Amino acid sequence: MTAHAAILGVGNLLLRDEGIGVHAVKKIEKTGMAPDGVMVFDGGTEGFGLLDLISGLERLIVLDCVKGGGEPGTVYCFDARDLPFSPDKYQTSIHQVGICEILHLSDLVGTRPWTTIIGVEPESLSIGTELTDVVAAKVDTIVALALEKVKLIKCLSR
Repeated sequence: MTAHAAILGVGNLLLRDEGIGVHAVKKIEKTGMAPDGVMVFDGGTEGFGLLDLISGLERLIVLDCVKGGGEPGTVYCFDARDLPFSPDKYQTSIHQVGICEILHLSDLVGTRPWTTIIGVEPESLSIGTELTDVVAAKVDTIVALALEKVKLIKCLSR
């Protein structure tokens, strides 16, 4: 399937709230909520493997755990270009090679899509496969926000 936009969930399902992005895209896939022509991917902790995936896209929405200094469950939505190479205000999750590094690498090869990051402040990054209650309560919120962004993209591209 060829698409110009994608929703990508990243995170480690073994570190509780770190997996929120993956949980969110699985919900989108399970319910079939993504509009036609929008790819939905579970990027897990893929790291460098994501570079090929995003290189052909014009628009990317990333769902992830974000340590921004807020209360657990705080939802963040920002343009990835607002992140410095070494994030200080927002630190994305603890993947071996994080989404920020992948986006900066895609800049170097000239294939970076316009990217929005939607994230949730974690409560716990301890070992475990279940989201904490406060973060689990935000899955529907970030799914709805991602789908709203995708619909806006599709309207603007007409």
